[in-house]
Amino acid sequence: MRTMQDWGEFRGKWVLVDPCGFAPPSLGCPVFDRRSGVGRWRRARGSALRALAALVCAVAIAGAAAQSAAGTSTTSAEAADVALVLAADASGSINPEEFRLQRQGYARALSDSRVVQAIVAGPRRAALIAYIEWSGSGQQRVIVPWTWIRSDEDAQAFAAAVLAGPPPTGQLTALGEAIDYSRDYLNHTPATAARRIIDVSGDGSNNSGRMPWEARNDAIAAGIVVNGLAIRNETDREYYVHTHPPGGIAHYFRDQVAGGDGSFVTEAEGFASFAEALVAKLVIEIADARPTNL
Repeated sequence: MRTMQDWGEFRGKWVLVDPCGFAPPSLGCPVFDRRSGVGRWRRARGSALRALAALVCAVAIAGAAAQSAAGTSTTSAEAADVALVLAADASGSINPEEFRLQRQGYARALSDSRVVQAIVAGPRRAALIAYIEWSGSGQQRVIVPWTWIRSDEDAQAFAAAVLAGPPPTGQLTALGEAIDYSRDYLNHTPATAARRIIDVSGDGSNNSGRMPWEARNDAIAAGIVVNGLAIRNETDREYYVHTHPPGGIAHYFRDQVAGGDGSFVTEAEGFASFAEALVAKLVIEIADARPTNL
């Protein structure tokens, strides 16, 4: 596992900023809130975050090159560095335009060169990724099944498959069942993976089916990390209580959804900024770069 202590040019206290980037205080970013475990996406600091995501990729690539020079095998057709289920909210609180932006955000993020670089820089130079959408109880479906991502071409094909998915049909929000479904799907990967992650995005609290914290705990017991991408929805007044639980949606995800070694929650300030928030989050997840003092 690579940690932020590996970035030798930085010193001092690490902070979680923007959607999920780690940066030293010299960047002028807000200090990581240890109580909520949440970093916020702020458009004004997007350039700093993009630079930091690039730094993670650069260090990972350098590490892979060093492995290769030392004679260590860096490719394997039988194993992946990470098996990642992307579980996207398709419930009724997300209107058609927001849903379109969310799917486009996933497609853009997954085909982004920074994400692909993080994947191919790993010891096995490969990731297994699946994309599912979920809403109410019993309403989960696989949009893109397990797919090997080893190149830009693989990522572009995956992104196209996300965009070609059928329209959503659900209304309620069954976060717990989304985690259960993803956990079961991780038991059916076509190959082994060094790490297994469920990445849940959503804009509201659970109102259907099993409690999310129960499902989260079962996933942790199975050796799976659950991360969250909480989407702040300020446009839908019909579902205001649902999308604004006590303490905010990011606090709810930290308390009820995320868990496991190195888990974290990212908050996007809306669907328009979703893609860039997801890019930085995926780079950190895939590179497995996180602070050791949380």
